[in-house]
Amino acid sequence: MTETDIPPNTGDPMFEAIATFTCAYHRALESELDRHSREKFQHNGERTGLIEIWKARDGFVTFYLPSPPPDAKVGEGLYGLDRSEHDLNEICQSRTSHLLKVSSPRLGEPWHPIEHIPPDTDPIPQISLPIMQNDISRALAEGKFSSLPGMTISPVIQVRGEIRERVLPSRVKIWTPVFDFSGVGRRRIYAWPHADFWWLPEELNLDPGRAAEVAHYDVVALRAAMAVEPVLSPQVAQQDLPEFVSHKLEQLCDEFGALMEDQGQDEEAIHQFLRREENHLFLDSDYQDVHSKVQFGNYVSDFVVRRSDGSYKLIEIEPATERIFTASRSEPSARFNHACQQVRDWQDYVREHMHHVRQVQRLLDIYEPKGMVLMGSSTHIDSDVAKRRWRSLKTENPLELATYDEAIERVRNLAVKLRHLMG
Repeated sequence: MTETDIPPNTGDPMFEAIATFTCAYHRALESELDRHSREKFQHNGERTGLIEIWKARDGFVTFYLPSPPPDAKVGEGLYGLDRSEHDLNEICQSRTSHLLKVSSPRLGEPWHPIEHIPPDTDPIPQISLPIMQNDISRALAEGKFSSLPGMTISPVIQVRGEIRERVLPSRVKIWTPVFDFSGVGRRRIYAWPHADFWWLPEELNLDPGRAAEVAHYDVVALRAAMAVEPVLSPQVAQQDLPEFVSHKLEQLCDEFGALMEDQGQDEEAIHQFLRREENHLFLDSDYQDVHSKVQFGNYVSDFVVRRSDGSYKLIEIEPATERIFTASRSEPSARFNHACQQVRDWQDYVREHMHHVRQVQRLLDIYEPKGMVLMGSSTHIDSDVAKRRWRSLKTENPLELATYDEAIERVRNLAVKLRHLMG
């Protein structure tokens, strides 16, 4: 997608800015989904080729739709529709048989978690493509459903003293929820796999040069959310996913930190925590698959991570209570040196038994895997000499080295990043 098809003479530079950003973002997002394997995202990973940007009275909405069939009246591309006589709620309710509502908070009034949605007013003009999946639309028209799940989204509101003060500039990313429809099966509720809602976009950073970064972190957020809830429910999907995931990651960091305090000496307890899919980000922020307790001849690795670029990483974990340096001389400890040697032994085994590891153990396309040692606490690296040596080790050692504090801090930084994607 190289050009935007924006209605002529709109007189709105914001339309142009969102369209330019969207084109760059769409290319980057499609690449990210390919890199992570689309099947992992099930119904939300479908390739999109038709984009509609709607201008409403109170903001903008971008729908990313699958490519239309060859006989459709419209082709692939980006289309702009100026419906500024209507608000976002009217547009979305009209296009989804009232299954998608956009809350317009009443500023200056007390904050409550549930907003009243006023009924539709004027009808919305005919749209170019149906926004619900065809079989869902047919079943709905035939009266096969007595009720359907819906969702409500809202802009980000600044609240002070429990009073709604103002709408904040924001872009809210929505991935379509998935539902088991009786007689139809598991489907997305809407035809679009994902959509962007924009409030006060003129105050956001819409530099298309940042689009690839935003797309990357959107996929990170989707993957992290699906690790917790493999099928996105309306309750989860109606939230801004980066914000939702950021909150979850901070909770996991607190949980992991508490585990280090209470059971940091128990390597098996740490292993079981890291085995849970929602905690794989502590091992690698770009993981695709994680295998536990993989046998390499006479050795057993703690974790083998396959990253989204196809590379592999072999990970040895040690207790958080084990010291990386000796307390007396700030030299690498015997336990630390042994852990590093274990990883090197696994790497040697993979090189020497490449066919077996690929074909029998199904570590497909593994080649020259990287290594990592996760061990100890940063509080043990307490002298200036130890700190300098730790920095030197991390720079010069071919293995990735990290304390548990550093692994937790990396995920906390990711949580902060997700909260400020469009800042």
